[in-house]
Amino acid sequence: MVETMQFRDFLFAHNPEEITVWQPREVAGHFCPGKGEITQSLGPRARTVRCKGCFFGGTFAQAAAQLAEFRRRAAESEQGMLLVPGIPPFLAHLKAMSSI
Repeated sequence: MVETMQFRDFLFAHNPEEITVWQPREVAGHFCPGKGEITQSLGPRARTVRCKGCFFGGTFAQAAAQLAEFRRRAAESEQGMLLVPGIPPFLAHLKAMSSI
């Protein structure tokens, strides 16, 4: 297992302060004569990962450079392998990125 988060070839110097991973399941309800309402599992939906944290550096310029490098690499392709501590690597699609 990995100890530091990585997206494609960008290895984060520090793990985000908060990493949340969830994978909802799709469930359908049906009426069955004589039995009433029954539910059926349709399986897992897409996994969602939300990370919150900061880029650190000895100076503001160094931290900003790390963020700029991540943004540059993420702009090349929004899809790639995501390695998150504690779970096996998986293919991820970067949907959004925000900053102050």
